[in-house]
Amino acid sequence: CGNRVFASRNEGMSWESLSPDLTRADDSKLGVSGGLTVDSSGAETYGTISTFVESPHHQGIFYAGTDDGLVQLSSNGGKNWEIVTPKDLPDWAYIYCIETSNHDPEVLYLSATRYKLDDYRPFLFKSEDGGNNWKSICGDYPEGEISRVVREDPKIPGLLYVGSETGIFFSTNDGVNWSQLGGNFPVVPVYDLYIKDDEMVVATHGRSFWILDDLNPLRESSWIRSEEEFHFFAPKPSYRRTLNWSTNLFMGDGKNYSPAFGIPGTSYVVEDSNGEKQTRFLDLGENPPQGVIFHYFLNDPENTKLELQIQDSEG
Repeated sequence: CGNRVFASRNEGMSWESLSPDLTRADDSKLGVSGGLTVDSSGAETYGTISTFVESPHHQGIFYAGTDDGLVQLSSNGGKNWEIVTPKDLPDWAYIYCIETSNHDPEVLYLSATRYKLDDYRPFLFKSEDGGNNWKSICGDYPEGEISRVVREDPKIPGLLYVGSETGIFFSTNDGVNWSQLGGNFPVVPVYDLYIKDDEMVVATHGRSFWILDDLNPLRESSWIRSEEEFHFFAPKPSYRRTLNWSTNLFMGDGKNYSPAFGIPGTSYVVEDSNGEKQTRFLDLGENPPQGVIFHYFLNDPENTKLELQIQDSEG
C-alpha cells in the first residue's frame, strides 16, 4: 500500500490497483516542509495507508487506515470504498492498527495516535457492526499513554492487548479496565503484537523481539473471584525429548564458538538446580525453561501452606 491498495494475483509479477487514493490528499499537507531536512525520498510529503486488513470471516471485506486519520471500508473486494472513521476521533490521527475479531465477524478494534501533533491521549475504539459505528474503549487506560497497536486474544473474546510507548497493557473486560504487564519486560515502545497459540510475540523499538511464553494465566485471570483462596492455571503442553548424545560433550568451562551453516554462535554452559546442563547463547534469545511450568494464584501467600502433587492418568 501507498495511498492506494494494490493486489497481485501472480505472486508479485504484476500488480493492479484496488482503490482510489484513500487518504485525505490535502494539498496543504503535501508540500515540502521547507528548511533543512534529512528526508531525501519524499516519503513524508503525501498521505499513506498505514494499516490494512481483510476480514477473516468474509472474503473481499477490506479495512484500510491512513496516516492522516481516515478509516475506509470496502465490502466488495475493493470496487467501492466508504469512509467509516470514528466520529470521536480527532482529525489527522495516525491510524496505527485495525484488528478484526476472530470471534465475531462484526467486531473490530482500532488504535490510533496523535503524538506527532503533541497530543498524547490514547485512542482505542470498538465497533460491533462492521465499522459503521464506533465507541471508545479507553476505560481507565492511562490518559497520557499513547496507543499504538491493539490485538484481541484469539481464544478469549474481550481479552485485549495494547502496545504503547512504555510497554504492554491488557484488559480482561473489553476495555473497561486496563492494567500494565510487568515481569521482566522492559520499558520500551511496542510497535506490534502477534499471538500464536499460547504465546505472544512482541516487536519493540530498539529492544529486539520478546515472547510471552504462556498466556493462559492472563486468559484465566478474569475467572478468579475476589474471595477465592487458590487458583491453579492450566499449564501448557510439555513434551519429553531425548537430547543428542554428543550435546555439550565438547563444551569447555568458558565461552564456546560454534559456527553452523556459516553463522557463528558464542555460547556457554550453565547447570541448573536439577543438575541439568543448558547452553546459553550470548547473541541469541533465551529458550523457555525446560520441563513443565506451573502458575498459580494465592490470595494469602504468607499464611498458606502449598503442596504440589503430580499424578499420572491412573492417579
